[in-house]
Amino acid sequence: LASNLKADAELRLSKSEKPFQSYTNYTFNNPLSDFETTTFNIFDGTLDNAGNASIQAKIPLANLAPGMLRGTILSRVFESGGDMSFYNQTVVFSPFSSYVGIKSPADNPHTFLETDKNITFDIVTLNPYGKKVNRSLEYKIYKMDWSWWWNNQGNNAASYINNTSAQPLASGIVA
Repeated sequence: LASNLKADAELRLSKSEKPFQSYTNYTFNNPLSDFETTTFNIFDGTLDNAGNASIQAKIPLANLAPGMLRGTILSRVFESGGDMSFYNQTVVFSPFSSYVGIKSPADNPHTFLETDKNITFDIVTLNPYGKKVNRSLEYKIYKMDWSWWWNNQGNNAASYINNTSAQPLASGIVA
């Protein structure tokens, strides 16, 4: 019988780099977010005689998430003889109702783009299930003007936005 077996479960949230299969060439993560992989304990207790437990866990707010997250749930049961059984499951964790994807015209999204030329970016807005939604978006475009040996602060784009290294070039609304 499974009576009095100890068990625990944890949820690990991490950034999802390519959350939408149909849009793998788009970037959906906010580069200004400093989100770190985080682990939360969602259960620590004993199982009933049938080997079950009722879990009422509060899923943490992820309002600082860069975009869609990947949740990994690890559950463990500690058997009376000293053995441990575990189960690992990956789930999608969506902290937002919609996501904006940007496709760079460059082959490599980390490559520089030339100034003094018209540059077109493809933009898509999706719901958490990958279906297109119509939203108006406000945008701001900055020119990053820095020297890596002098201004680099760990490649954190947020450090440049309120810095003299970032020069606003354009802003507006896409309907």
